[in-house]
Amino acid sequence: MSRLIVKNLPKRVKESKLRQLFGEHGTLTDCTLKYTRDGIFRRFAFIGYKSEEEAKNAQKYLDKTFINTDQMEVNIATTVNDGEKPRAWSKYSKDSSAFQRKEKSDPANIEKAQKEFEEKKKKERAERVHDLLGDLKDDEGFQEFLNVHDSSSKRPIWTNDTTEAGAKASKKKKKNEKSSMKEKPVAVEETDDMEEEEPNKKVKKTKISDMDYLKAKMSQTDVNESGSESEHEEQDTTAVEETAPPLSNSQEKRYSVLMKGIKGACGANTIIKFFTPLKVGKIDIVKSELGVNIGVAYIDFFTEKDMEQAQKRSKNFINGKKVIIKKLGEKMVDVEPKKTRPWEVKNFKTTEDEEGIAESGRLFVRNLAYSCTEEDVEELFKPFGPLAEVTLQVDRFLNKPKGFALVTFMMPEHAVAAYTKLDGSIFQGRMLHILPGKEKKEYEDADGLTFKKKKELEQKRLAKSSHNWNALFLGTNAVADVMAEKYGTSKGDILDAEGKASLGVRMALGETQIVSETRDFLIENGVCLDSFSQATAPRSKTVILAKNLPAGTSLDELSTLFSKFGNLGRLLLPPSSLTAIIEFTQPNDARFAFTKLAYSKFRHLPLYLEWAPVEVFKPVVAPKTEDSGIESETAASGSKTEAGDADADSDSDEEEDTTLFVKNLNFESKEEDLKSLFEKCGTVAKANIAKKMDVKNPGKQLSMGFGFIQYKHKSSLEKALKELQKSELDGHKLELKRSNRVTQKDNVKQRKKQKEKAASTKILVRNIPFEAKVHELSELFKVFGEIKFVRLPKKLSGTGTHRGFGFVDFMSKEDAKRAFNALCHSTHLYGRRLVLEWAETEENIDDLRRKVAGQFHDEPESKKLKKSTFIENLERTV
Repeated sequence: MSRLIVKNLPKRVKESKLRQLFGEHGTLTDCTLKYTRDGIFRRFAFIGYKSEEEAKNAQKYLDKTFINTDQMEVNIATTVNDGEKPRAWSKYSKDSSAFQRKEKSDPANIEKAQKEFEEKKKKERAERVHDLLGDLKDDEGFQEFLNVHDSSSKRPIWTNDTTEAGAKASKKKKKNEKSSMKEKPVAVEETDDMEEEEPNKKVKKTKISDMDYLKAKMSQTDVNESGSESEHEEQDTTAVEETAPPLSNSQEKRYSVLMKGIKGACGANTIIKFFTPLKVGKIDIVKSELGVNIGVAYIDFFTEKDMEQAQKRSKNFINGKKVIIKKLGEKMVDVEPKKTRPWEVKNFKTTEDEEGIAESGRLFVRNLAYSCTEEDVEELFKPFGPLAEVTLQVDRFLNKPKGFALVTFMMPEHAVAAYTKLDGSIFQGRMLHILPGKEKKEYEDADGLTFKKKKELEQKRLAKSSHNWNALFLGTNAVADVMAEKYGTSKGDILDAEGKASLGVRMALGETQIVSETRDFLIENGVCLDSFSQATAPRSKTVILAKNLPAGTSLDELSTLFSKFGNLGRLLLPPSSLTAIIEFTQPNDARFAFTKLAYSKFRHLPLYLEWAPVEVFKPVVAPKTEDSGIESETAASGSKTEAGDADADSDSDEEEDTTLFVKNLNFESKEEDLKSLFEKCGTVAKANIAKKMDVKNPGKQLSMGFGFIQYKHKSSLEKALKELQKSELDGHKLELKRSNRVTQKDNVKQRKKQKEKAASTKILVRNIPFEAKVHELSELFKVFGEIKFVRLPKKLSGTGTHRGFGFVDFMSKEDAKRAFNALCHSTHLYGRRLVLEWAETEENIDDLRRKVAGQFHDEPESKKLKKSTFIENLERTV
């Protein structure tokens, strides 16, 4: 752990002094002194370091040392969910015995507990009497019997001995008066009786003397008959409604139902969707002691109408299971939730949070160190599964992280695993707090939008997809503008279709020249062009490649366009001004610019953006001089050829059938020990132990108990089979067998095969447009050297069109290489990009016919050669 807890600090210690003391041993990420709610210092603090090594060194150096006159106790801090953390001892901690003794000795708590106990006993006594009476409690004769035989000591001395009938008559009279007032609200006249009723209704709302209050009570016969508040509430609910105080702002009515049959993965979100569009209040899902859903839930509604509508959905199905809904009634609930302090947060994870993460796959990570980077966050969450996006929020004015990030996983279940494992854990000296992140808004097609607007939204959504990336894309119109400006002619002359040369060939050659100049400029400015040729290479988070720029674009225009989204690093614009590389200092600014500017209008053309590869810039940029550039290029090429030759030589020394299969390995054995054991029999090229991912500990690997040993020479393998069979390693006897595993020699053969193919004079050209002619292809390639022939294979007889590919054979290999290197990057003929490969030259027409015939032969190949086949092969070899 990279977090320390420092105890027994002086009462008047300051944070600045602790930072100075502990900052000498590493980079501090947190320094927090702990206080009570009343501002009393609890004499301990938490110190966070950037790495675990720094925290251990500080703990080792400062433990048992003195600050002022107090001896500090420095320990490694534990996480919130750690079951092995020491028991709390402070009187401020709820889990400590000192806190419990303090609560018991508090007079206010003792009095409160005594009142609660008396109220509980009184309630239980009333419930027992209620159960004993049964149906008699509603019998009029029985109520009259109780009033007659009631003890006079339990009734006030001013109570009149009126009968039940008189009380009922007065009730009916009041109800009739109320109904008549409701029916004729305009014709009502004020009477003495109404004036007498008004103060009676507002007895509890106005300040009156004791005598007036007694007189008012004497006028209410229904109250006098009861003798107690509980009996009064049961006998006369009308009087209670008239005299009851209004509901406070902190309480409101809720209507509850009981829901059964929701076993399984059914949470609060599922229940809310089931009752949509009804407005659901609180949802309580009953669980067992082990936290398992037992299939029962209590749901509150705000109105009685919603509760009745919910009852009608009984016997419907949720996740294929029938649910039963029953009415419970109304109750009073607190509207304002109780405020919990930060240190009183529950240690267990709520089901609602996990359900939200399981749907969105997005996490909101708080309390990150201010020196944390996106790479650090990515390395922390990567062991749990592939990540779709990691966004670390950065202050645009200070260029420093804000301390929180958003992490999106490709699979939501990986996000749940990361949430369960990392919430409350310590990372770079700080305790992480992870919450479910809101689902990212996607572009949706609105009915009111035009087709053009919908198309723009679709292009924005697909801007980050890699299937449409072409690093050196050049627009045809922009190529014509650059060519006209370069050769001092008009654009109409460039696009003249009536000239001698083909217009398509003219545009293709112009594009090839611009691409070549662009490549030279980028190489001089330290750009690694090989990284663009790797389609699956990881992409940078700060470098953007802008394409389809209009001719004549300036650096100031691009700087003004991109700088409003954040601080810029390097900005490269080739002489053709059709492609640019923009580097941002912060990944968040680069993402914002990419999202806003992708497919947006720049002048009169849409702007095409692409994330550049990670290694787009070389680590060291050579000075921009011709001599140094030539020397660096020759040195680099020489080192590459030497390295390639060395690899070829080292690989060529390896022989076939040199791999051993080793079984019964100890799970604790290491590859170094295995290699040292087998080096006794010869030179070991490689030693591998098969491993698999550890499910319980993400990011770690477990040995599978077997491995492979690859020797340089076959004689070493034979010797190891004889001498090391049944030998012991870490207490296990090893079993050795020959392995059929493919060695690296196949890669050497493939590399040599490619070199042999590159030495030919014939080029295979694919993706040729069907309107292209043989003479146009010849005009395109003859610029680079003398051509032997150009051939476009045609389709079946009668169609007259070619098949979309062709062959170009040069007189010399140098001319073929020059044409291949110039046209293979990004050359378009009639809008289609030409794909160039080296063709096989050693095969003649007879070999090609024989290969095609073998593909359509119905009979399987036999191990024994037929007489005719043998004679044919013999004649061909002689």
